[in-house]
Amino acid sequence: MTWKSILKIDMEEARRLGRKYASKEMLQGDTDNMVRRQKEVIPRLKKLISNIEIKNPRINTLSSNELSAIDFWLKEFRMSPPQIKDNMRRKEIIEILEEYISDVEEAHKEYGY
Repeated sequence: MTWKSILKIDMEEARRLGRKYASKEMLQGDTDNMVRRQKEVIPRLKKLISNIEIKNPRINTLSSNELSAIDFWLKEFRMSPPQIKDNMRRKEIIEILEEYISDVEEAHKEYGY
């Protein structure tokens, strides 16, 4: 017997009821989870940026693997990430990512996270 059948409630129903009767708490929980996820991703994205800077600095564009890695980590932020295009220069992408990370960290400080 599963825990859902024991409790006789499923998670969708629990979330629906939570949003209906405790919307502020649910919104705060969603925000806390998003910030926690972002704080876990920021060091990984910074390490990726440093690897990109070190690897082949004379090549002006990024490889498809590097672009895929950037795309993967930006999706983890769950908020409007910057648009990174295939034809952008290496330094331009690094500047965009560093500015984005800085903005996210600034928002965390501003809102007390």
